Amino acid sequence: MTKLSVKNPRFCCIVEFMVEIMALGQRMRHVRQGAGLTLEELSGRLGITPSHLSLLETGKREAKVGVLTALCQELGVEMAQLLDCLLYTSPSPRDK
Repeated sequence: MTKLSVKNPRFCCIVEFMVEIMALGQRMRHVRQGAGLTLEELSGRLGITPSHLSLLETGKREAKVGVLTALCQELGVEMAQLLDCLLYTSPSPRDK
């Protein structure tokens, strides 16, 4: 596999952040589907539209803390489960 060389560390941070948001969305979808809920059912319980929930699950929008908290309460999961891979943060290029 070829390693991409990027000279702008800010670009790398943005890409890493986007990947993390997508991973969070995938975990949200996994938990929702595991609970046997549709987008419509869970979004209704959260007070958001199915479209908004879909955008969160696909990583096209960032979830606000209030939505994540409500989702965890509705599905009976800990916030740490959703944020699992987000708990690890790689060193910033500025720290090197």
